[in-house]
Amino acid sequence: MCCAGMGSTMGAEGAKYIEALDFIDRIKDIGTIDGLVVEFQALILRYGFTSYCVGNATAPKSDVADRVWCATWPKGWASVWVQQNFAAVDPVVYQLLASKLPFRWSDIRDSNGPRGTEVMNVAGEFQLRDGMGIPVIALNGSRVGVTIAGGQFDLSDREKSCLHLAAIYFQARLEKLRAKGPVVKRKSGDELTVRELDCLAWIAAGKTDWEIAQILSISELTVTSHVRNILRKLNAMHRAQAVAKAIVAGMIAL
Repeated sequence: MCCAGMGSTMGAEGAKYIEALDFIDRIKDIGTIDGLVVEFQALILRYGFTSYCVGNATAPKSDVADRVWCATWPKGWASVWVQQNFAAVDPVVYQLLASKLPFRWSDIRDSNGPRGTEVMNVAGEFQLRDGMGIPVIALNGSRVGVTIAGGQFDLSDREKSCLHLAAIYFQARLEKLRAKGPVVKRKSGDELTVRELDCLAWIAAGKTDWEIAQILSISELTVTSHVRNILRKLNAMHRAQAVAKAIVAGMIAL
């Protein structure tokens, strides 16, 4: 499948390669948009990104209905992007229309004049300092953009290729589910306690149970207990999925 013929992979790069393949296999059986959104969020976290957006990139200067299909953008950025009409000047949107291949935000940040540069600067204030844009053709022929963002990142060409293919599969599955009807929101489960939210936020920051215990001045066993409760309440199989679900639900922000 992804990156076929590239030979054996090792270490962190090999892990990302396998994660992309596993993601593609898993989403075939996902029947809800919410479930799909969470899985892709978990995948990009493993690649070092924090959020993403999928939407219609056509006619950037027009008020296109249903432009944003789904997003895990930082709190506040979506409303700023819409209120400032950034779609009309966003360099990423224009590059999605001009390119057939993925590109890096930092390579095109000043490509659309002062207003385009302003968009990128404001995005940086929301911790969206760099990212990847992945153009995809929808079933009706329109141009769809998958944009993945966060801080600085360092991916090999192989890792970028695997993420590119995963994004294509994700967009295709998302489009199919959207065609079936409106989004069905995930029902909220048990509420997380304040301490569990604290632990989850530090998990998202990459801290171990021992490190979280030191930060919160509690025992490591207590942290481990909180983590078990978090996984149960969020119906998550592992920590990355729990973080992804929490971000999508707005419980925590990166």
